[in-house]
Amino acid sequence: MRQFFLLLTTFSLFLVSCDTNDNNDPATPCEAHFYTIAATSVQSTGTTYEVYRYQKSDVLSSPEVLYTGNPFDPNLGGSILTRANAALNDDAGIYIYSFPGVSSQEYYKYDAAANTFERAPLASVNNPEFVSNQLRFLRFQTFMNSGVITTDLSIIDENNNVVSQVHAGLDLSQQNTGMNNVFDILSSTDRQNKLFYLANTLLFVYDTSADTWTDYSVETFDNTNNKVYYRGFEYVGNNTFYALKGDETDPNNLTLQLVKIEIAGNTVQVSVLKDLTNALSVSAQDVIGAQRRNWINSTYDACDNSYYFKVSYSNPVSTRLFEIKLESDTINESITNGKIFYGLNINP
Repeated sequence: MRQFFLLLTTFSLFLVSCDTNDNNDPATPCEAHFYTIAATSVQSTGTTYEVYRYQKSDVLSSPEVLYTGNPFDPNLGGSILTRANAALNDDAGIYIYSFPGVSSQEYYKYDAAANTFERAPLASVNNPEFVSNQLRFLRFQTFMNSGVITTDLSIIDENNNVVSQVHAGLDLSQQNTGMNNVFDILSSTDRQNKLFYLANTLLFVYDTSADTWTDYSVETFDNTNNKVYYRGFEYVGNNTFYALKGDETDPNNLTLQLVKIEIAGNTVQVSVLKDLTNALSVSAQDVIGAQRRNWINSTYDACDNSYYFKVSYSNPVSTRLFEIKLESDTINESITNGKIFYGLNINP
């Protein structure tokens, strides 16, 4: 599994804050809050971590600090925490964080009501998601046979029980992103009965009610003619997702787009929502990162049809938030100096 040391990218996870997921009226106030772990260093030990809560309408304000401490296992021995995955059960006020790339197999749970931060051991802590209020993780196993690497995917619960069919014999090597590394797989959920996993241009859908896997090709990756990489993968409803698409086919002309991915029958359609290549205060390279080493957690708020992402840097330490308002076609930015944010969630 790859570890990223210099650049870290995380995204905020905003949820609906109106009475309906379909209310895009700009006059309707959207007052969700987002939560993040903030730290002054990427070191797992010797650093104080704080749980921050920001109000959506004023992300430039000082956050409310809900928790201060260091929940991490001291046996990590100063491991570098380069990125985080996060999941939210908004009904219970439970926030789950996992840190791919560290040696210890455990995840971390923040309970908002009790204001406690605990760690829990688990054999596989990849891609946490809540579906039907049940916490699920992705188990990723690779096998080598006569020089050919294949991958098996399965779903496990928080007690380390396999709760799905094994999706076996997958060839992810064609994606050329280290895709035999689970850290490169993105995940999302409809919160009801489906889990979605995007391995760059390959989309795997697991239906919990039917216990079935379905595969889709988003587009054809080609290292020479179509060198594209997807990040910031968010389910927005009706078999539709938003994501960031970076195109590195021409190394001297990198592009970055916010795109819509739609499942239509047995096929997938991709369309551009907004070209971000020259629309941000930083370059597409700064967002994607050298050798695509920036990890992007993303969010979508259906209340005002807005997409969010954050980029955190370790030298110097800072975090930049981007808000893309699709209804008004505007982009807002804010920067927090001296803090790296890990795993963001939004709760109305």
